[in-house]
Amino acid sequence: MANSLWLRQGRTWRKNFLWVSSTIFVLVLFIIKEALAHHEGTVEAKATGTINTVSGETLPKGKVVTSFRYDRREFDAIPDDQLTFLTRLGEDVHAHKREINYRGSVSYGLTNDLTLSLSLPWNSFDQFSEATLEDSEIRFIKGDSDGIGDLLLQGKYMFLHTHPDHVSFLGGVKFPTGDTHEKARGKERFGTHNQPGSGSVDGRLGFAWSRTYNRRWGIDADIIYEIRTEGAQDFETGDAVLLDLGLSYAINKNPIIINDWLRPRVTLVGEVNAAHQERDTEKDERLQHSGVTIVYLSPGIRVGVNKRTNLWLTGSIPVFQHLSGEQAYEKWRMGAGISISW
Repeated sequence: MANSLWLRQGRTWRKNFLWVSSTIFVLVLFIIKEALAHHEGTVEAKATGTINTVSGETLPKGKVVTSFRYDRREFDAIPDDQLTFLTRLGEDVHAHKREINYRGSVSYGLTNDLTLSLSLPWNSFDQFSEATLEDSEIRFIKGDSDGIGDLLLQGKYMFLHTHPDHVSFLGGVKFPTGDTHEKARGKERFGTHNQPGSGSVDGRLGFAWSRTYNRRWGIDADIIYEIRTEGAQDFETGDAVLLDLGLSYAINKNPIIINDWLRPRVTLVGEVNAAHQERDTEKDERLQHSGVTIVYLSPGIRVGVNKRTNLWLTGSIPVFQHLSGEQAYEKWRMGAGISISW
């Protein structure tokens, strides 16, 4: 009797170990693949669905979701000799190698049709480089910038809910809570474009739509317009239009019940993310070497660990980039995170 009990317990432990190990193995392989190959906001606590695209669904009344997200972007560095050449021609060109963003968020279902969200980032800009010309001599400004970013308040109002469609209006305001006084190695103050904060009050408006099919397939789409105002050092980032379309497929239609806590549901995600940003303005002058139109293909995976917790991982590869003037090309980006509902 005792041997039989130990045998059943051993099989249960082995089953749990194999499932957890397999999940970790798949995620690690995905990370390695993206690292070799290769949206501001919150990610909702859903067991299925897309990752970067905003869903048209809202949280149920009284539900709270907390989330943490990590994002990283890598750029092709502009060589010092090219910066020197452009500076001698009178061009204002600068670049950084990497952007890293850590973002904590909390969302609350005020009603069944209205969700409010707050998010606060920690932003980092690595390996900044700029050449300046002083008395016919070239001098470089180099360094890293990091600190608290701007607080974002967002609202989502679902005005249409006809199964299987959900359509919501999106609105948000970004407040200038971030640091705008980071300095380079030579103690020069970085320009606002390389500060953790902007010093400006900005807005965003848009719409999001979602549809689900037989509890396996889902499609999300959004369009968002970001309105920027003048911030620190008389600098104004160009307005932007964001377009996202995502498709998701739940591998297992129902959760795999391993124990009371571990009930995974795995979803594969594919997205097209596009953005167009107008040129920046500094001291009432439009900057020639700014502004971008870019399109990404973004595969991802979402794992609903249980009813409360889900993990996600996504990588984005630019398939089209149109840069105004001389700028660093983006090589790849990746994001990962966790959300917990209460």
